[in-house]
Amino acid sequence: MSLLEGIKLPASTLAISAGACVAGGIVGGLIMKRTAKTTDQLPEKWIKVGEIKKLNVYPVKSMSGVSVNEAVVARLGLQGPNNPLLRDRVFAIVNAKGVCVTQKQCPKFAKVEAKVDGDQLHLTYLLDPSINIAVDIPTSAEDAKKEKDVTVMGEKLKAVDCGDKVAAWLTKLSELPDIRLMYHLSEEPQRSPVKRNSRFHTYREEHTGTFQDETSYMLMTDESLAALNAELETPVSHANFRPSIIVGGIPEPFSEDFWGFIRIGGEGGPVMKASLPCQRFNLLKSK
Repeated sequence: MSLLEGIKLPASTLAISAGACVAGGIVGGLIMKRTAKTTDQLPEKWIKVGEIKKLNVYPVKSMSGVSVNEAVVARLGLQGPNNPLLRDRVFAIVNAKGVCVTQKQCPKFAKVEAKVDGDQLHLTYLLDPSINIAVDIPTSAEDAKKEKDVTVMGEKLKAVDCGDKVAAWLTKLSELPDIRLMYHLSEEPQRSPVKRNSRFHTYREEHTGTFQDETSYMLMTDESLAALNAELETPVSHANFRPSIIVGGIPEPFSEDFWGFIRIGGEGGPVMKASLPCQRFNLLKSK
């Protein structure tokens, strides 16, 4: 999902919290169908469909994140309520060719906790907390001049290298050669929507986020996860999908597939538009 374009309130006012009501608006039919076409016009009627159970921010792509009781809804993803440097998936790990490295190449990343404290990123290997490092977050104008090309999900964008010290730490932990930690300094989306827009016509450039696979927000429901697990030999958890917003109390599993828009809280709350389904979830659901 993505923050709906055209919202006039500044991002700092669009605060959400765990326990907030989620209202769904249906416009134009089955938003998640592959060839569905919908409007950007907001629905006139809203129906309560559930409540936020958990909010997660994952500073580093493919690593463990942090749960927060409240967050700021920003264009590129969730932000921490008290620290704008706590942003969702603004760090990524790349190889010598600048291509993103994920848990597929290094399952250990799932056991690395990423937290932001002040202007530093803290990484801790959860199976041995003595293995940890603190990294200064590159935010200056000088840092911006050092941007390099990286490739995420087959798409090129600019990011800042976080230095040799953390690169050596990650290389030793992962046992992968010459990997680097990169930071998405830009506050604007950089990736093209063309590839996905051909299948999902509501997808726009402003939905691409930072280093997220698909969109700036990933919403998941407890009921749909439970229904999925009922069909799997080996159950999975929310951690397998790393959603930023977890909703519970929906009428029935997978009813979120019919939500064209959601509004969090009452009138004036942040509004999000469905862009495309979670591909990882759909793969498991189709097995």
